Amino acid sequence: MRMIAQSVTVIQQEVLKNVLSNIPVVLVCSENEAFILIKDLHEELENFILTGRISANEISIFHSAYERELIAQWRSAGFECKYRNQSLEYMHHKVTIKYIQVSNPQTNMKVSILPWFLLSGRPYPIFAYVYAIWHYINSEQKSMQLSAAVVREIFGISSFHKSTLSRNIRAMEQLISDFQMDKPLFVEEPDTLSVADVVSRIPDLLNNCPTIESLTKACGVKTGRLPLPIRHTDVLSYALSPIPQKLSKVIKSLAPVRKQSRDLRKRPSRNRAKKYRLVQRTLVFEESWRIKQIRLEFIAVCKNIVLDAAITYHRFII
Repeated sequence: MRMIAQSVTVIQQEVLKNVLSNIPVVLVCSENEAFILIKDLHEELENFILTGRISANEISIFHSAYERELIAQWRSAGFECKYRNQSLEYMHHKVTIKYIQVSNPQTNMKVSILPWFLLSGRPYPIFAYVYAIWHYINSEQKSMQLSAAVVREIFGISSFHKSTLSRNIRAMEQLISDFQMDKPLFVEEPDTLSVADVVSRIPDLLNNCPTIESLTKACGVKTGRLPLPIRHTDVLSYALSPIPQKLSKVIKSLAPVRKQSRDLRKRPSRNRAKKYRLVQRTLVFEESWRIKQIRLEFIAVCKNIVLDAAITYHRFII
């Protein structure tokens, strides 16, 4: 019986390796859940990411007819399906992204299908976090407040502040260090399957994956706690080094003004060393057409980085 069980396990592992080939899947060991990232978005969702324009406050990742067809197929195969919702702030809009979670009731193994830009439980698109971190480590001034202001301008996210950047720099340092990568993250489009091919493999994944541990073993990635935080940004500079430096030039060069303090006393002022107070000028950004160009170019680059991390390391990069 033990030999048979071992043979079944080996077969399951081989099936999973084939199923996961060229699929951007992210593993969450603590939740017994895997996230499959969808590269090609339907028109409404793609238009929202590229232009910020939206016709409704809720967007699904699939067309409704295709979504119903998928759910019917999965339920007929004995799987459970339910909708999950996540709020997202982007381009001065707050929208709800609706996605599907498929689970095997016999093993409680779950698979959620996310658009590539969505981070589970996070309020902003992944490219906003990555841009903030990348801008900070490439900025001469090394100001988190400045980098957060740049993100607010480029991506229309009024609630993005330096505290958000600070937390996510540490998180990304941990993850990149844990990858033990021997090359920077890829900025060219990685080879991935079509949406139809990706979703068609979900039944095989759920049938041959009784636990997240078995899926992790098939993927060949490490589990357990993340390493302690790193106190420098060398790993981030290396991981994100292929991103073109021109995309960081968002603010026009304007020096702050030195303004002489006024003496409000009625009597004549004494002769003493003049004191100046530093007055911060309002940030002046590049023209709107250039901001849009930077946003679109960075989103395209970040998409490839996110998919590369998911295919190679089976992790979100934040």
